[in-house]
Amino acid sequence: LKIDLELPSSEMSFFQSNLYNEYYDLYFITNEKTIDSDARVWIEFENYTQNLFPSKLEDSLYHISSTFVDTGIVKYNFQVRDERLNLGRSLDTISYNIIIPDLSYLYRSTDKKIEVYVDKNSVEFETPIVISVNNINKKFLRSDFEIISREYEIIANSLRLLKPATLRYLFSEDIANEMLYKYHFVKITDNDIEFINTKIDGESIYASILNPGSYAVVYNSNIPKPLPEDFILSNIYPNPFNPSTTINFGVPTEEYVVVDIYNLRGQHVI
Repeated sequence: LKIDLELPSSEMSFFQSNLYNEYYDLYFITNEKTIDSDARVWIEFENYTQNLFPSKLEDSLYHISSTFVDTGIVKYNFQVRDERLNLGRSLDTISYNIIIPDLSYLYRSTDKKIEVYVDKNSVEFETPIVISVNNINKKFLRSDFEIISREYEIIANSLRLLKPATLRYLFSEDIANEMLYKYHFVKITDNDIEFINTKIDGESIYASILNPGSYAVVYNSNIPKPLPEDFILSNIYPNPFNPSTTINFGVPTEEYVVVDIYNLRGQHVI
């Protein structure tokens, strides 16, 4: 007697229409064969709910077309039965907004880890933007890094940015600030990644982007500590001192440095 205790689940793929920005196609890929010719999905907006029935295209593939009725967070609750009549449910959530030319706006992913800042006058006309959060199950050609985030897909077929948007990743408090230089944004393309110039700002990292796509954050322990962009002189500790102290400083280029120390009377000490 074989008992099937595994419930069917699915992964959702989102495709925006090239002709009408508010229209889109959804594909649900299940983890096993199913018996329902039509599955069911509840689409929940903040003040509105749709009850739709995706059609079966193949043993593990369902499809439906729909439209956005409002901006904000949109939840997709998909359910289907497998061959043993086990009923499984999968929940996916996206963020849907519209970029307005004469307004600047901060768009966030549903897990609040990614922010996309678009400055005013960055687009010529109103442009829909979707941010989805997905698990990363791909194997990449490169192996000199560790992916520490989920995949953040920015979908905007008609997006033509006139100036770069800012992509920001917010770390939790357990990440030491002095180690943030080892984290980088990457753009995911098929089975490869492209490293993006990444900068540090407090407890976050950020990068400039001009195109939609799939992005993630990676950790590379072999990245050397970068030179500072400006001259940096940290507080002397301990101060006053006897007989020694520590002076931390940084310069933006590799060069020989002469350090002169003066006391409060302006007398040259060292």
